[in-house]
Amino acid sequence: MIARTLKLAAILGSMAMLAPQPAAAQEEIELTPEMIQQKWWIAEFEGQTPGGSAATFELADENRMVVGTTQCDTEWYASIKLDMPAITIDAPQTTAYSCQGSDNIRVLFDLMEKVTSFRGSPDGLELIDASGKRLILMVQPG
Repeated sequence: MIARTLKLAAILGSMAMLAPQPAAAQEEIELTPEMIQQKWWIAEFEGQTPGGSAATFELADENRMVVGTTQCDTEWYASIKLDMPAITIDAPQTTAYSCQGSDNIRVLFDLMEKVTSFRGSPDGLELIDASGKRLILMVQPG
């Protein structure tokens, strides 16, 4: 009986280790010009479907443009107006829409034109619309 109880306790202990553990609390990202000028990976966005690689987002041309790679691993760009934390992204464009993630490119570009500002959060850097709704979440590698 004791051996059976010890075996059951060992099994339950092993199962407890497999159970999801609470995530460690993360600090909110401080929104600074230096932070925004880093290269970001687009982790998720409204209407995203699986497929393709992660798109990137990086300010360029003295903060008058944003550039990056698409889910099809092609370059994209758009003109911007930046007045921290406000941002307007105008007419995102790319050279190719032919890969598994091409539907995501169209959705992402449509969302970018709705973005009005940045917001730091524990999840990463958020691009939000006029109502304060997060449209796009960007993260740093690592």
